[in-house]
Amino acid sequence: MDFFKIMENINYVSMPCGGKGICGKCKIKIVKGNLNPNFRDRKFLSPDEIKKGYRIACGHNIGDDVEFTSAEETFDAVSGYFTNDLDKKVSFYGNIEEIDKGLAVIIDVGTTTLCFELLSKDGARINTVTMTNSQRAFGADVISRISKAMAGGFSHLRGMLKGDLRKGISNLCKDFSDFYVSSIFIAGNTTMTYFLRDMDIKGLGVYPFENNAKDIARYDAFTFFDREMPFGIDDRTKIMIMPCIHAFVGGDIVSGAYFLDFDKKEDCLFIDIGTNGEMILNSGGKLYCASAAAGPAFEGGGVSCGSGGVLGAINSIKYKNGSFKYTTIGNKTPVGICGSALIDLTAELLENKIIDEAGLLREEYFSKGVKIAEGIFFNQKDIR
Repeated sequence: MDFFKIMENINYVSMPCGGKGICGKCKIKIVKGNLNPNFRDRKFLSPDEIKKGYRIACGHNIGDDVEFTSAEETFDAVSGYFTNDLDKKVSFYGNIEEIDKGLAVIIDVGTTTLCFELLSKDGARINTVTMTNSQRAFGADVISRISKAMAGGFSHLRGMLKGDLRKGISNLCKDFSDFYVSSIFIAGNTTMTYFLRDMDIKGLGVYPFENNAKDIARYDAFTFFDREMPFGIDDRTKIMIMPCIHAFVGGDIVSGAYFLDFDKKEDCLFIDIGTNGEMILNSGGKLYCASAAAGPAFEGGGVSCGSGGVLGAINSIKYKNGSFKYTTIGNKTPVGICGSALIDLTAELLENKIIDEAGLLREEYFSKGVKIAEGIFFNQKDIR
């Protein structure tokens, strides 16, 4: 059986390129048996890594005598956002008194990361949980997920996402058994919203990229979770999923714009840089929106030493006195370069004339790239 089929069942090795064999991120380590290296292993791994049993998962076939484990970094996602105006967020749901009976959960469903917060009725943060979207095993971007869904994998991907929500909510509420959750508010990009609402996804992947999730969706928890309720949730819990503007402008940025009263902030730009990057411009009282695929670059895909926002990811870089100074998330040993540091690095290289305005590296760095830390380089293909 090939590794890509195995990943459909175990879901713990991510494949940012969707198993096409072009990113080199699905690294595993053989712990029992033998798996002969192929051309992809030799392309993406050093001879020493191959000798130690590391392989690139996609494209291999495996027998019953081989055991392996994931060799990618542990994805402990990092977030640092604040919510202090819950009354405004829930007031248009219906009766604000509803939340007096219990706690509220707000969920940001991203292509890469899921963020959960447990709030009191006055908006005080009680607990926070972040976790990886398990669909990450089937590609880093929404187009990969749509393609997988259209190829017959919709129910599987939907089940993975619902399972992540159950797990996240249960972890969020496990230490608060004396309370129940009265309301859950979910915002996500349009593709994730379609999975959660069980909508036909094929229109999102082809022109004219139709979006049929423009309304607020309301559910009782028993129906939404297909009778498999997370800890802390019961049949009193109400669920609301935010509407989406466009096939690639989702409920996440809609929620942000609503929270900020953005329709009243003229000549202002609101940007949500996620796996799917979105922005809204208020110009003279009129709102304009656009989107672009930002995440594959800023979350590790397509960058040779790229990384998500995980422990050990380099998150800031400065060039000083001929060398790079950097910080890492959690002050851990560097494992890669995440989005914020990629922006820093590009600016530093340009300012110090290591790259030119067209993004071309100086000749001495062209073949091997610029060394940032031990084993971590930024090369010409990473730039353009």
